[in-house]
Amino acid sequence: QMHILEVQRFIEIIEKSTLDELKKNRLLTWMKFFTSKNLKAIEKELKEANPIMTKVIEEYKRFTSDEKLMRAYDARDAFLLGQKIMLSREREEGFKDGQIATAKAMKKDGANINLISKYTGLTVEEIKNL
Repeated sequence: QMHILEVQRFIEIIEKSTLDELKKNRLLTWMKFFTSKNLKAIEKELKEANPIMTKVIEEYKRFTSDEKLMRAYDARDAFLLGQKIMLSREREEGFKDGQIATAKAMKKDGANINLISKYTGLTVEEIKNL
């Protein structure tokens, strides 16, 4: 099951929610867990509202207190960021290559240089140098 949430709106709802409301809507307990800046202050309330939170909080504490796991998490996070940057650059290069290929084909077919510029986004100077 997948939920798409507008976090800022939920934060406002969570801040005003009572224990009974948290018990009725367990999704609120998850949102409260993920948006909390002070888990210790809300730990008891979360556990009472949603029994699964006992296990969640225990696992969270275990994970965050294990330096080796945190280093692995940070390394993975850095790797994923690097991948995202690399893919973004490759996408930009691919887009540029596509613009150039289109411009070359249009130029070869005798299209007006200003029209080529309009449709490819390349400058007239770039097109002249192809």
